[in-house]
Amino acid sequence: MARIPNAISPEDLLSGIGTPFAPMLIDVRREEAWRAAATTIPAALRRPPAGLEEWSRPLDSGRRIVVYCRLGHEVSQSAAAALRASGRRAVFLSGGIEGYAALGGPLARRDALPDRDWQALPPARSCGPDRQAEPSDKVPR
Repeated sequence: MARIPNAISPEDLLSGIGTPFAPMLIDVRREEAWRAAATTIPAALRRPPAGLEEWSRPLDSGRRIVVYCRLGHEVSQSAAAALRASGRRAVFLSGGIEGYAALGGPLARRDALPDRDWQALPPARSCGPDRQAEPSDKVPR
């Protein structure tokens, strides 16, 4: 099977989930598709595609990002392209969440997830030029 540029297959995504190198997952389904769906990929963040410029600013530019929509077409491909244009390592999930689900990828019922702020962003893991990394007891000095 030919590889699709700037995409990750559901098989490749599944093989990376739960590893130290797992990508950040971002659900960029349009609002109507998001509300109609009962499930999401576990640990995925929900971000509206229209607000990408704003919500992408604090994302870690060193971590790989996988964005997905319902079918892996226009919405996720455009979001991945915009993230790459801003210096992020982003790809889209070929086949979208439907292709992932058809392969048997784990899904979580949205109504069974803990109540969380779907718009909250995790802090960036990199240090800016005016910040220093905080010391850690787990790293030998």
